[in-house]
Amino acid sequence: MHPRLTLDISWSDLLAAALSPGGPALGEADWRRVFAEGDLVEALSVRTLFDAILTVLGRNDDTPILMTGVTIANMAEIARAHGREIIAVDIEPDTLLPPPGALLDAQAQSGASLCVIAHLYGAVSACPDVEALRARGVTVIEDEAQAFAGPRFNTGDPNASASLFSFGPIKRATALGGALGVFRDGELADGVRTVLTEHPRKSDVWFRQRAVKYLALKALNTPALYGALIGLIQARGKDPDAVIGAAARGFSGDDLLTAIRHAPPDRLLALTARQAIACPDPSERRAAVARFLDQLPQGVRPPGTGADRHAWWLLALLHGDPASAVAALRQAGFDATRGATSLRAIDPDATPNAARLIKHAVYLPHPAHMSEAEAARMARAVTQIEGWLSP
Repeated sequence: MHPRLTLDISWSDLLAAALSPGGPALGEADWRRVFAEGDLVEALSVRTLFDAILTVLGRNDDTPILMTGVTIANMAEIARAHGREIIAVDIEPDTLLPPPGALLDAQAQSGASLCVIAHLYGAVSACPDVEALRARGVTVIEDEAQAFAGPRFNTGDPNASASLFSFGPIKRATALGGALGVFRDGELADGVRTVLTEHPRKSDVWFRQRAVKYLALKALNTPALYGALIGLIQARGKDPDAVIGAAARGFSGDDLLTAIRHAPPDRLLALTARQAIACPDPSERRAAVARFLDQLPQGVRPPGTGADRHAWWLLALLHGDPASAVAALRQAGFDATRGATSLRAIDPDATPNAARLIKHAVYLPHPAHMSEAEAARMARAVTQIEGWLSP
């Protein structure tokens, strides 16, 4: 069975992370090979950076936060933990971002001084209203956790106050953790650095153990072993989505703020910079998706196809009965899922497009991680299933 997610890291890098003596973290000069502009801040995760940003801004501000309608559940949880109300702004299916003017209208009505824009599935478009929001004094944060695909693809919107990039376990160019904030607001960057210096540092042993865990998960990602794993989980009466999702999750447990308020070890920082530098251009990945989509019936298309550019971190289709589509695809040997990520609609009642996306999304194993023959077989399996919805 073809797995829904494949770790984007080589065996040699994983083995080195687990077993090598280590060495000094790469410095800013190394990061400049990827991000030529901006004030660069390293952290354990995008969640860590966002928490620090709210700590800095919240000292003199308790106004609502604008957030695009779909985001990682933890981001909303962190905002609420800081006592901030969230105003969700709906997104368009074609771009997965709000239409022009929507963020400005929401800001005018709410008085929000912070706006968080999440780029979904690897789709990247010019952020609507960013320049006008900044002119109003609004701090604009781009959540680019799903959108990094190498320095030639995306380094953030130069009009945003900061762009946050993730190298977590399921991301492109994964370093099993780590994040980088590219700040265009130097005062905010300095404040975030000060907050981060107060966090205790994760140990080298912690990261070695993490690397061993992901070595095992990568080994299980081969179709033969993965199919056996799915069968074993089901035989024990458990949900494969829940078990595999928990194993791949970067943070778990009830106390999220305690978990994210740590500094990364040097071994993680060095791997993060190396992975970012080595991340290949996404052209082959885009070509694999294009070949796959060309084999689907007209009208069966993923959300986000109208984005300015797309790295296809994930490939999702919408179905009227997602559970039945997942079951049919698994029967055909493709581990589709409804829960490949922790994405949520923040306020389903206020954002119908966001709610529809989350309700009907079916995430497919990525065509770039299988042969063209197997991708064609998956296209035939999708074609044989009725009930797909237009984005």
